[in-house]
Amino acid sequence: MHRRQRVPFIFAAALVAAAGTLLLLFMLGGAARLVQASPGTLCVAPGGGGCDPGVCGTTCYASVQDAVNNAISGDEILVATGIYTDVNNYYGHNQVVYVNKSVTIRGGYNADLSAWDPDTYPATLDAGGQGRVIYITGDISPTLEVLRLTNGSTTASNGGGIQIDGAHPIISGCQVYNNTADWSGGGIAVNGSANVVLAGNRIYSNTANFGGGLDVDSSTNVTLAGSEIYSNTALYEGGGAHIYKSGNTTLTDNKVHNNTARYRGGGVEISSSANATLANNMVLENRLSDISGNGAGIYFEDFTGRFLHTTIAGNSGGGGQGVYVTNGATAWTTNTILLSHTVGVEVTSGATATLNATLWGADAWANITATVGSNVFTGTINIRGNPAFVDPTGGDYHIGPGSAALNAGVDTEVDTDIDGETRIGTPDLGADEFITYVYLPLVLRNHQ
Repeated sequence: MHRRQRVPFIFAAALVAAAGTLLLLFMLGGAARLVQASPGTLCVAPGGGGCDPGVCGTTCYASVQDAVNNAISGDEILVATGIYTDVNNYYGHNQVVYVNKSVTIRGGYNADLSAWDPDTYPATLDAGGQGRVIYITGDISPTLEVLRLTNGSTTASNGGGIQIDGAHPIISGCQVYNNTADWSGGGIAVNGSANVVLAGNRIYSNTANFGGGLDVDSSTNVTLAGSEIYSNTALYEGGGAHIYKSGNTTLTDNKVHNNTARYRGGGVEISSSANATLANNMVLENRLSDISGNGAGIYFEDFTGRFLHTTIAGNSGGGGQGVYVTNGATAWTTNTILLSHTVGVEVTSGATATLNATLWGADAWANITATVGSNVFTGTINIRGNPAFVDPTGGDYHIGPGSAALNAGVDTEVDTDIDGETRIGTPDLGADEFITYVYLPLVLRNHQ
């Protein structure tokens, strides 16, 4: 079996284009590219020196905040490799960067900003526990790209790494890690905002009361795509992600794994929300730390939503449910792998779950109890078999050639899998589509 390299931005961009939102595409880790001088370009380098005049002109800022203060909407701010620790206070908020303009802030440049390669030239904004890393506020549409955001902290508030307040940003290719919020969104908090795109990010090792990695509250049209959310902790609910009172939320091509919450939603909690769509997501090995908790993998309350091609496996703690549906929630799942739990899906009185095409596992992979509750409707395709994951011990939950999920699904509008590979013919169950490549022999012919 041969798999192409994952490039999550392509799939996130396709999703955003379908929603009518522009997402800048770029490839991480590719060859460095030269940067050409252009109007509206501001440069930042440690110490404010060493910038290439051909790229930056005569000004080289020492901090990202200085560049933002001198920018106008539409400008690009290029950030050279280094660690930026300046913390400022604007309008009572402490942060490394206060963004109130529609600018682009892009990291990944070499020391003089003449070349770009994010893997080689990381740009890190480090709040040192003295405030948030980035605060974005107002009716603006900024873009953040390939930045590393760490050690943000906020007390009695939200968004240790990034706080989004009433804005419409695109945030892509960033690493958001080791941030804390006393209330919600240890890594990223989205509050009262619309048309927010979070694409191709890694959100990990953050802590909050609600939404250890990500919190979305009272917002609409928020898209999370091609991202990895892991090793986050919620002291109460939503270890990886917490979505509350928000509409038209879309999660696609994400891997949510090894997060912890105390009471609800070890991986994901969605409550008091409507019209959520989740496609090609993996929710794996999340846990609840309190024995009274519910929804080790996913917790749904007062919620309506659709789940297409989801892999939910190995979540534990509390009641041990892979999926927990309660308090009037209605969930439809199609082409699901749901296995290795104490309870596969539990539905309380007044809630409903309808599952169409499900792999429940067998032997060591089976749920101890498949379903609990009278309002669980499992449809006609229910398979008990081995998922044949490639390397689950190593965290690889792609399916292998012997998987019971192969060609067992039903047609949906989801044409690609979590890796962007095309689903051909009868689709496989779960987030991954097994792809076999056939290589034709090379025939050399002599021409006389």
